[in-house]
Amino acid sequence: MIIHKVQKQQPMLQKDNIHLSKNEKQEQNKLEMELTKKLKKTDESDYNEVINKYLDSDKNIIQEKMNDKGINETADITTNNNKEIDSQYKINNDNTISFTSDGVIIDQTDESKESPATEEEEKTLLDDDTQDSLVSKLGHVVENVLFGEKAYASSSRTKSASHSRTAYSWYGSRLFTAKGCGVYI
Repeated sequence: MIIHKVQKQQPMLQKDNIHLSKNEKQEQNKLEMELTKKLKKTDESDYNEVINKYLDSDKNIIQEKMNDKGINETADITTNNNKEIDSQYKINNDNTISFTSDGVIIDQTDESKESPATEEEEKTLLDDDTQDSLVSKLGHVVENVLFGEKAYASSSRTKSASHSRTAYSWYGSRLFTAKGCGVYI
């Protein structure tokens, strides 16, 4: 006889709720726009300092309400129509700032200029094209009959891009920075 031990499932943790009145939401929006305006004039390397200064200031309405309720983690922050706060502002072409119930998030994108492909990248392109399956090759024959022979550019170009996301709690702690990158041929 086989007996399986069944674990009791833990109840999901419920977040506390903080409600912003109409006036508080207007004040929060004003502060969000002020911070965005300040970040537009700030070098990217100084974003962390500017955001922490804002989060540590007495203007941080959300942190103040969290302190009043004794909340030291996250909370669902709602407005008059019971919608959670979720605002996003463009700092510049590459960067945005978002304000959510969980805190403040900075998204930064960096894209390099297009450059000629290296020999290795060229070889990868050609290898990808020559490793087609039989079915795919038959499709190319039909395509060539209908549309003519495929022409290849004399050289390829590459572009690289990276993205990072930094999240801050309403208490000013930087929670994480996640980075990703890629090369496009």
